[in-house]
Amino acid sequence: TKDPERYASAANQWEGLDPTYLHGIVRGFTQAIQKSQQFTWEPVLTLCSWVLQQPREIPGRNVDRWEADPDWGGTRWWIVELIRIGFQHETLAIPIELRETAWRLLEILTSDPDPEPEDEEEDYGRPGQSMHRAINSVRGRASEGIIFYPGWIRQQTANAAGIDLSQAPQAQLPPEARAVLDLHLDPQGERSLAIRSLYGRWIPWLLVFDRPWATATVPRIFTEQDQRYWLVAWDGFISFNEAYEETFEPLQPVYRHAVAQLGTEANQEDDTRNLREERLAAHLMTFYWRGHYNLEETDSLLRRFFSVASDKIRGEAVEYIGRSLERTIQPIEPAILDRLQRLWMWRLEEGRRDPGSHRAELKAFGWWFHSGKSDERWAIEQLQHVLRLAGGIDPDYLVLDQLAEQVVTFPHEVLTCIRLLIEGQHDLLEIVSWAKDLRSIFTHTQAHQSVEVRRASNDVIELLGRRGDLGYRDLLSPDA
Repeated sequence: TKDPERYASAANQWEGLDPTYLHGIVRGFTQAIQKSQQFTWEPVLTLCSWVLQQPREIPGRNVDRWEADPDWGGTRWWIVELIRIGFQHETLAIPIELRETAWRLLEILTSDPDPEPEDEEEDYGRPGQSMHRAINSVRGRASEGIIFYPGWIRQQTANAAGIDLSQAPQAQLPPEARAVLDLHLDPQGERSLAIRSLYGRWIPWLLVFDRPWATATVPRIFTEQDQRYWLVAWDGFISFNEAYEETFEPLQPVYRHAVAQLGTEANQEDDTRNLREERLAAHLMTFYWRGHYNLEETDSLLRRFFSVASDKIRGEAVEYIGRSLERTIQPIEPAILDRLQRLWMWRLEEGRRDPGSHRAELKAFGWWFHSGKSDERWAIEQLQHVLRLAGGIDPDYLVLDQLAEQVVTFPHEVLTCIRLLIEGQHDLLEIVSWAKDLRSIFTHTQAHQSVEVRRASNDVIELLGRRGDLGYRDLLSPDA
């Protein structure tokens, strides 16, 4: 790849070579463009066209696959990669004048037999494996290439017209791309679970490129008539996408079906189920944050989620809000904080009814408390409720950090929380790990002007001593 232009200009000479050599040549051009080494695209794509005119299988060929290519599959793989990179490269992309040629190559490769049905038999019940197979197959890589096609057309059309990309029209899904996508959504012709998983992964982009068509296609992508196809599409979507605003309305039926799956018997081979459920919780919490779900509606999807989700997944939902609060740099609108607090108060009330089955959910409030984004008095009151109900908090070390910051303002409340934390923790080593924050807290409370605070501080230090942690005896106040 030191001088790819020299090879490109002689590309017609490579026609007729053994697939093993052409495999290496096309790979060389792919690696050259990855390194931003320029060459003329037209003769290279013409060579690729010749390759795709050859029967994929070579009759009578019997070679050691470690020494030579048994067929044209390897070369086809690298043609896909070349086109994909040629669609995405910022400065050396395929020129728009070659649109027809480039599309024809990609279209042919979307019908490549790889992945084959027998290869996918082992994927049944393992939806995450379908995505892995898709992105490691010729047909899967080519199908993904369709997603890069509209953006490439937009960029190259703007370049040809000499206008800035920001002034160019929004990328649209061309009719030829839509036709191929429709074709591979027909389960009579395209039975691959791997290919279906890609539709789930890329549905947000399809909604951007052609919202009416993509919205109408959602029931076909996430078909409830065959749970296998629904599951791999859902796995592809939820595992690789955030809660994009563009997806909220079109995918509400999909989210409803996903919530309905919570609590159903798990397939032990399904190694991405926990991830899907955690991501579902994150999506629903994001949409609630934005005001899409009304807590007052008794039949809302949000209420349905909390009624069927396990304690662990409900805990993930509360944790996600806490982490999101902490990551939010800008001031949070009062209406949003009020909305989130109303959600928490509802969950706390549910936890009071049956603390044992809400322990993970209650303890996850620690992330919320540590964010420091809520009213401090309200937050520390909620923390005390949780500690009394659940006997602990997650993550305790971050909560202790926050308590150390609040001890000056709320000494009584902080000491109450520390006492409750100690009473709920039966692992001495865990208590010992709190030493830095505890010493900081006791240093403040033991120097407090109020004798009641100093007395309460002594009580907590003595409680620690009875638990076997004598590291704070030097801080005991003799006048309390």
